[in-house]
Amino acid sequence: MDWQALIQRLRDKPREMTLAQIAERVDAPLSTISDIARGATQEPRGNIAVRLLQLEQIDAGKNAA
Repeated sequence: MDWQALIQRLRDKPREMTLAQIAERVDAPLSTISDIARGATQEPRGNIAVRLLQLEQIDAGKNAA
């Protein structure tokens, strides 16, 4: 899984989420999300990975409607 790309998709239009917003939505520290976005963390821990995937799916559904 390309976690950096997932974070970038959440940050791109039409979502335009900030790292802080992503961190809040997945209940993770901002530093963790920043590390993932920079590639310093290649594989986020299970719960954060699951929540990031869920956030992308939920947000994609909102933008498709």
